[in-house]
Amino acid sequence: MNDLAYDVNSELPNRKLFKPFEHNIDYKVTQMKLSNTAQKKDYSEINTPLNILQIEKILSCISCYAALCGLAGCCFSLVLWHCLLALIFGNDSVIVSMDSRQVLALSVTAIISCLLHFSLRKRLGKSLGKSIPISISAEEYFRQSTITNHCRVILYLMLLTAGFAMSILLPGHIYYSDLRFLLGISAFLISFSVFCLISLLQEQHICRQINVIAVCGTDSDSGFDTCRKQRSAIIMWSVYWAIVLSGYLTVSILFRSLSMYAGYFVIAVVYFILRLTINNPFRRFSGLRAKRIPVRLLNIAVILGMAGLYLYITQNGSDYNNRYINSLNYEGFCHKSTFTYDRETGVYTISGASDEFRILQLTDIHICGSIATIRTDRRALTACYDMIRETQPDLIILTGDLVYPMPVQTFSKDNLGAVVQVCNLMNQIGIPWTMVYGNHDTETIASYSAEELEGIYHYYIQEPNHSMLYADRQPEIYGRYNQYIKVVNSDGSLNRLLFLIDSNDYVKNSEQTKEYDSIHTDQIQWYEDTIDQIAAEEGRIIPSFVFMHIPFRAFAEAQEALKRGSSDAVYLFGENEEPVSCPRYDSGFFDTIVKKQSTQAVFAGHDHLNNMAVKYKGVDLVYSKSIDYYAYPGIADKTKQRGATLITLFSDGSYQIEQVNYQK
Repeated sequence: MNDLAYDVNSELPNRKLFKPFEHNIDYKVTQMKLSNTAQKKDYSEINTPLNILQIEKILSCISCYAALCGLAGCCFSLVLWHCLLALIFGNDSVIVSMDSRQVLALSVTAIISCLLHFSLRKRLGKSLGKSIPISISAEEYFRQSTITNHCRVILYLMLLTAGFAMSILLPGHIYYSDLRFLLGISAFLISFSVFCLISLLQEQHICRQINVIAVCGTDSDSGFDTCRKQRSAIIMWSVYWAIVLSGYLTVSILFRSLSMYAGYFVIAVVYFILRLTINNPFRRFSGLRAKRIPVRLLNIAVILGMAGLYLYITQNGSDYNNRYINSLNYEGFCHKSTFTYDRETGVYTISGASDEFRILQLTDIHICGSIATIRTDRRALTACYDMIRETQPDLIILTGDLVYPMPVQTFSKDNLGAVVQVCNLMNQIGIPWTMVYGNHDTETIASYSAEELEGIYHYYIQEPNHSMLYADRQPEIYGRYNQYIKVVNSDGSLNRLLFLIDSNDYVKNSEQTKEYDSIHTDQIQWYEDTIDQIAAEEGRIIPSFVFMHIPFRAFAEAQEALKRGSSDAVYLFGENEEPVSCPRYDSGFFDTIVKKQSTQAVFAGHDHLNNMAVKYKGVDLVYSKSIDYYAYPGIADKTKQRGATLITLFSDGSYQIEQVNYQK
């Protein structure tokens, strides 16, 4: 081994940087020599050399300087990304997601970061090339810190390439909300990879310019236990994976689907990989590196980034299935009915082309509108498409729960995007259709309220040749949407009234969580007044149907009466496979229906496994078959409850109700 020499009379490198450690080194010694023959080192004239913890403080400072350089590179890369997208797709394209103020802010941040980096680097420059005595273990730690990790460099380059490729190659193949999600992912990959890559290379470049000499002596590094830190990390991540796997498997078994909560598992895996990339617990001295400010900031950034990604996904949802909706063939649908609209009363009048008028009731479609539910949403949309094509109705009525904005389960609370998918399908089919609200359509946690959803419905009815029967004028009563439709025969005579009544969602300020609300008194009064008004105009009581989402208590009473063998209840068809889910409070709506002797049948949904019809006290109480592929555990694989209800009205005032089965 060649002789190594350290001149302790040399100038102290960067006294400001090493000021905390000056008391540990005696700079009055004359000379130290290492002999390759004696195998003996004499450090009697030197006090304690720098140990691991002291070296780590120096490396932390260097790491901060490198992080400033990485931040500047990160900002410049995002500006470059913006300019590249503007050059390729045009500055006015929706793909160019940043405006001039954001670009300016990034540019200013990059310049300030560069100036701070070079200012601090200048202070550090005086110490570069000087020799520093350190302990043997500290020398090993320093040497490891200056070794380039080629695997990490390659990983960051791959992430950077993926970020640019995603934003350049994929925008032409996806829709707007998915495009926003894609651009968010691209920006995250680009900024994260550039920051890590530049910080890593800059830190190692600076470290290589510092000369250190390992000397023997009393090593004060015994307080740092590498094995203990590694054991702690292993225990922590073992507990993490135990919680993740047990939770994922538990809910998957409960809901009988591995894909339902797979999104959480994917986020957990990505989070683990990112944290492992930043802090590898199996590298020696990893516990010391984890204390550096940039590393801590990166860990915080990963946590906030994953939380932000989850919130972004749940807030914006996915409109990927709009491409599928647009690809369907709509030539096979017969458009036999015509309708008019009275703007003063807000009442639609619809008539068929023959003596038979067919109404198809679809309920509980439960479109989630999430990237995690693309497959099940598509199956639900296909079911609607197939049954409408099979039955060729004159009118379609959707009785609530068109959408399912429950982010904990579906990864989306974007009820607007999901409603748009349903509206796009129905409007392209072209058969007149209408709807009532369900309890899930405007959940408290959903992104949009009933008032905001009303805006999209108003948009669709403004389109020429629209097929949606949504009244922009409604009675001033409680509820999100209440109205009625007149069905007339081919000769112009009034056949029937179709009441669309909001069964409401949940009781406000209830002591019980999500207690179902009931029909309110003013809604019942409006129903009575309408029947009396039309009867006065026509000179007779006009038969009617009621369409709603949540069944009232009479549905449960009818089932009990049927079990008792009561003469008030007559079985019609179907079966119930779950308890009737109805409000605790009986508002008296069914009693009013019986008293007015107009409504011959009430059609509801809500309970996905119930499809029984019972004539109770002279009124048909009909559960429709549901479509849901997601909300109930394992319901995607069940077909017995899936389908619709077909109602045929005849010109003589009679009617026929039958179930439509869907075995897919």
